[in-house]
This record gives sequence, structure tokens and C-alpha cells, in this order.
Amino acid sequence: MDILNNMLLPPGVEHLQMLPVLVVFMLYVHLPFAGIAWISNLLSLVFWRRDPAAARDLGRVAPLTWSTISIFVVLPLASLLFLFQHYLYGEPVPVGSYILRLTSPIILGFLLLALGQRRRQAALVAAGSVLLAGGYFFFSSVMNLAFTPEKWPFIRRPLPDVFSVTVVVHFKVFCLVSVLLAGAAILFFLFRWPEKRLPADAPHAETFRRMALAMVAGGSLLLPVFMIWELYVAPEPALSLNTFWLSAAVLVLLAVLAIWSITMLGRPASRWIAAAFVGALAASGLLILKDYSLQAAANQEHWVLLNESSARALAEWQGKRAAELAKNMVADDKLGEKIYNDRCTACHRFDQKVVGPPYNQVLPKYAGDVEKLKTFLRNPVKVDPAYPAMPNQGLTELEVASVAAFLLKQMEQEK
Repeated sequence: MDILNNMLLPPGVEHLQMLPVLVVFMLYVHLPFAGIAWISNLLSLVFWRRDPAAARDLGRVAPLTWSTISIFVVLPLASLLFLFQHYLYGEPVPVGSYILRLTSPIILGFLLLALGQRRRQAALVAAGSVLLAGGYFFFSSVMNLAFTPEKWPFIRRPLPDVFSVTVVVHFKVFCLVSVLLAGAAILFFLFRWPEKRLPADAPHAETFRRMALAMVAGGSLLLPVFMIWELYVAPEPALSLNTFWLSAAVLVLLAVLAIWSITMLGRPASRWIAAAFVGALAASGLLILKDYSLQAAANQEHWVLLNESSARALAEWQGKRAAELAKNMVADDKLGEKIYNDRCTACHRFDQKVVGPPYNQVLPKYAGDVEKLKTFLRNPVKVDPAYPAMPNQGLTELEVASVAAFLLKQMEQEK
């Protein structure tokens, strides 16, 4: 990803402070919507032939339009590409290229789901669901890189550690969270949201209600198992007190959701649906924070080194940019003359001594070497003990180039 590296500024302290917030925010914008859309469309395949109306209703839970795909899929994935490239700035691991390769099948999967919904073609929905399953499995592989900084110098394969235990467990957690969110979303949008609420006499309403409650119950009961497994297989440096506190908060929310959903299964109508949906969203957000806490703990040394080198890297980059600008800069004679008249004539003349030496004595040594004169103008140093040191004028690169060109041109005319 040399192109991306050239486009990015070296991360400064402010960048490093904002990176965690932006990464967590973009993951939270993308993953819950992606999970709900994927699972609800996958479920619609079950009803496609025997009850097309039920399949259409499931497609309405997370409608896929150009706007929703752009906001919840394309924008977050593109942002994560640049954020992780910044996060791993200076490291050999090309995580940006991995995310870029995975972006295409994920976006294509959502486009196929949208096209399948619009054309009522189950084959397109099935193809999109398969693409998303594969895309997010490999996405879990890429995210797993952040837990193992010790492997970064040795990674050469396009998709490292694809079938490791950690990746498989991480993907299962994503699937279970998606099932939990999709179940809560079906209950909320089809039974509480006014614009999408099912008619009271809809033949599949009770089927949807019980199915969604079972999804919430199943996700809430199985997630703790895989969360504990995920912590067990996580590298020891990645574990921290914050990780355990966040995990405990998620477990409490899951316990409440499990009790609520199992209780509602035995009743003819469900209550507290909106609260359950908010609880499911909160649990998914805490899981994202927990994962980031694991990454932050695993990468403490990398962050320290990145903080220490950020100022130096930024200064080097600014120096290179300044040199490139100076090399390609066209001097402005009028600007050089104006600066000469405003600042230089108080101490210098071409043919007489004032405060400083006359120009006809000092400029000949710069003849044919404008870069040497520009270097002196940028940072003047005392040369002749008979004269006081020239103060730094704080000139910009354009001003330095213009003054140097004007002085050498005037010297030629004075001969």
C-alpha cells in the first residue's frame, strides 16, 4: 500500500488520541447494521417459496438502498481502511491492502442482497449472503492482526492466520451478535415501529415473534460461552482490567436479555421490546469496546514507540515537503524587491557599508549558487566579526527564493 502511505501524514499526538474514538465509532456504525441486514435477509430465504409476503417483511427490517449501503457499509469500510493504515504507520504489515481486498466482496454482497430484494430473486439473496459470510470471516482474520503485534514483521501471506482458533472464535462471536441483533430488530421494527409494524391479522406475525424471541434467547445464552473462549485464546499481553470489566457488563446485559426473551416466549404478547433492542445495541457496542481494549493492551509498546517517533516523522515529512516545494518554486521578482525595500535596506546597501556589509562585497561568493544564498537567508549565521549577526527574518520558502533571486539579479546589474 505504498500509495496509501504516501497519501497519509505521519500520525501526530492528536491523531493518536483520536484514532481509538474513530475506529470504535466506525465499527459501531457498520457492524450492527451489517449483522442485522445479513441475518434478516438470510432468514427471508426460509420463507421465500412458501410465504413471499413474510420474506418481503423480513427484508424491510434493514432496507438496503443506495443511501443505507453508502452510509453504513461503504463509508465505514473506507474510513477503517485509512484509520488502520494510520494505526500501523511505519509497520511492515500491509493491513490496509487486506481491508481493501475484503471491501469489494462485502460491498458486492450487500449489492446482491439489495438487488435480490428489489427483483424478488432468492438466488441473488443467497449469493449475497454467502459473500458476506466469507467476507466477514476474513474480516475477522484481519482484525485479529491487531492482537498479535509480535507477528507483524513476519507476515507475508495476503490473509494471515485465516483458520486460527482465535479467528474462528471471533467470527462465531460476530455471528451470534448478528443473530441477537437481528432478533431484537425484527421485534422492534415489525412489532413496535409505526411505519413498519405488521398488521394485527398478519398470518406470520406470531411465527416472527416467536422466532425473533428464540434468536434473542439463543444469542444471549451462547454468546457468554464464546466470549469466555475468546478471552481464553487471547494473547496474555492483550488482557487488561478494562477488558474484564467490559466483558462483565456485556454478560449482565445478556443475562437480562435471556431472561426477558425466555419469559416472553411463554406469553401471547411481548413487552419491553424497545428496551430489549436498545439493550442488544448496547451489548454489541460494549463488545466492540472490549475488542478495542484487547487491541490497545496488546499494542502498548507499539503506541509508545509511535508517540515517540511521531514528532520526528512529522518533522522529516515537513522537511521533505518543504524541499520539494522549494525545488519547484518560481521566484517572484516583485515580491523579492518589496521585501528588500521593506526589510533589507535598513542595514544593507549595494555599494556602501551601513549596519551590515555592502552587498557588492558579500554577494559575489554566492554567484551561480542560489541554493547557498537561500540557505543563509533561511537561517543567518555570523560570518564577519566586524559586523553584527544578521537576525532571522522568518521568511517563507517563496520569500526566500524571491529575495535570493532579486539580490543576485541586482548584483549582475550593478557590475
